[in-house]
Amino acid sequence: MILVTIDSVGWKTSEARCIRAQDATFNPFYFEDELRNVALAENIHYIGLQKEFRRDWEENRRELHWGHWNYEGHKLVATLLAEKIQRMLEGCFIVRSAPVNSPAAVAPVLRSIGE
Repeated sequence: MILVTIDSVGWKTSEARCIRAQDATFNPFYFEDELRNVALAENIHYIGLQKEFRRDWEENRRELHWGHWNYEGHKLVATLLAEKIQRMLEGCFIVRSAPVNSPAAVAPVLRSIGE
Protein backbone atom coordinates (compact mmCIF):
# COMPACT_ATOMS: atom_id res chain seq x y z
CA MET A 1 0.00 0.00 0.00
CA ILE A 2 1.17 3.52 -0.78
CA LEU A 3 -0.40 6.65 0.65
CA VAL A 4 -0.03 9.53 -1.81
CA THR A 5 -0.89 13.12 -1.01
CA ILE A 6 -1.49 15.22 -4.08
CA ASP A 7 -0.17 18.71 -4.58
CA SER A 8 -2.24 21.66 -3.51
CA VAL A 9 -2.00 25.43 -3.60
CA GLY A 10 1.39 26.69 -2.51
CA TRP A 11 3.64 24.23 -4.31
CA LYS A 12 5.04 27.14 -6.30
CA THR A 13 7.08 29.51 -4.16
CA SER A 14 5.29 32.57 -5.58
CA GLU A 15 1.88 31.14 -4.60
CA ALA A 16 3.11 30.34 -1.11
CA ARG A 17 4.41 33.91 -0.69
CA CYS A 18 1.06 35.40 -1.73
CA ILE A 19 -0.86 33.23 0.70
CA ARG A 20 1.65 33.85 3.48
CA ALA A 21 1.15 37.60 2.95
CA GLN A 22 -2.51 37.06 3.90
CA ASP A 23 -1.86 34.51 6.63
CA ALA A 24 1.60 34.34 8.18
CA THR A 25 0.90 30.86 9.57
CA PHE A 26 0.41 29.30 6.11
CA ASN A 27 2.54 26.19 5.67
CA PRO A 28 2.25 24.68 2.19
CA PHE A 29 3.58 21.37 3.53
CA TYR A 30 1.37 21.07 6.63
CA PHE A 31 -0.91 18.30 5.36
CA GLU A 32 1.94 16.46 3.69
CA ASP A 33 3.98 16.48 6.90
CA GLU A 34 1.00 15.32 8.97
CA LEU A 35 0.11 12.48 6.60
CA ARG A 36 3.76 11.42 6.35
CA ASN A 37 3.77 11.06 10.15
CA VAL A 38 0.57 8.97 10.02
CA ALA A 39 2.05 6.76 7.31
CA LEU A 40 5.24 6.24 9.33
CA ALA A 41 3.27 5.40 12.46
CA GLU A 42 1.16 2.88 10.54
CA ASN A 43 4.09 1.41 8.55
CA ILE A 44 2.59 2.56 5.23
CA HIS A 45 4.70 3.63 2.29
CA TYR A 46 4.26 7.30 1.46
CA ILE A 47 4.78 9.79 -1.36
CA GLY A 48 4.10 13.48 -0.84
CA LEU A 49 3.67 15.30 -4.12
CA GLN A 50 3.65 18.83 -2.67
CA LYS A 51 7.38 18.80 -1.91
CA GLU A 52 8.16 16.90 -5.12
CA PHE A 53 6.26 19.46 -7.23
CA ARG A 54 8.05 22.27 -5.33
CA ARG A 55 11.45 20.63 -5.89
CA ASP A 56 10.72 20.25 -9.61
CA TRP A 57 9.54 23.87 -9.83
CA GLU A 58 12.68 25.18 -8.10
CA GLU A 59 14.98 23.07 -10.28
CA ASN A 60 13.23 23.33 -13.66
CA ARG A 61 10.57 26.08 -13.49
CA ARG A 62 8.34 23.58 -15.31
CA GLU A 63 4.57 24.07 -15.36
CA LEU A 64 2.88 20.91 -14.15
CA HIS A 65 -0.76 22.03 -14.31
CA TRP A 66 -3.50 23.15 -16.70
CA GLY A 67 -6.02 23.30 -13.87
CA HIS A 68 -5.22 19.59 -13.42
CA TRP A 69 -1.88 17.90 -14.03
CA ASN A 70 -0.67 18.41 -17.56
CA TYR A 71 1.54 15.97 -19.48
CA GLU A 72 4.63 17.00 -17.53
CA GLY A 73 2.77 16.68 -14.23
CA HIS A 74 1.61 13.18 -15.12
CA LYS A 75 5.12 12.19 -16.19
CA LEU A 76 6.56 13.41 -12.90
CA VAL A 77 3.96 11.53 -10.84
CA ALA A 78 4.41 8.37 -12.92
CA THR A 79 8.17 8.55 -12.41
CA LEU A 80 7.81 9.06 -8.66
CA LEU A 81 5.38 6.14 -8.35
CA ALA A 82 7.58 3.85 -10.46
CA GLU A 83 10.66 4.70 -8.38
CA LYS A 84 8.76 4.09 -5.14
CA ILE A 85 7.40 0.74 -6.31
CA GLN A 86 10.84 -0.30 -7.52
CA ARG A 87 12.34 0.51 -4.09
CA MET A 88 9.52 -1.41 -2.41
CA LEU A 89 10.19 -4.48 -4.55
CA GLU A 90 13.98 -4.46 -4.25
CA GLY A 91 15.03 -7.47 -2.24
CA CYS A 92 11.69 -9.27 -2.59
CA PHE A 93 13.29 -11.91 -4.77
CA ILE A 94 16.56 -13.76 -4.31
CA VAL A 95 18.33 -15.23 -7.31
CA ARG A 96 19.68 -18.64 -6.38
CA SER A 97 22.50 -20.50 -8.02
CA ALA A 98 20.33 -23.08 -9.75
CA PRO A 99 19.88 -24.01 -13.38
CA VAL A 100 17.92 -21.35 -15.25
CA ASN A 101 15.18 -23.84 -16.13
CA SER A 102 14.83 -24.87 -12.50
CA PRO A 103 11.87 -23.60 -10.42
CA ALA A 104 14.39 -22.82 -7.68
CA ALA A 105 16.22 -20.28 -9.86
CA VAL A 106 14.20 -17.43 -8.41
CA ALA A 107 12.63 -17.81 -5.00
CA PRO A 108 10.35 -15.20 -3.46
CA VAL A 109 11.32 -13.87 -0.10
CA LEU A 110 8.33 -13.73 2.17
CA ARG A 111 8.49 -10.31 3.63
CA SER A 112 6.04 -7.50 3.94
CA ILE A 113 6.35 -4.49 1.70
CA GLY A 114 4.02 -2.34 3.72
CA GLU A 115 0.73 -4.20 3.39
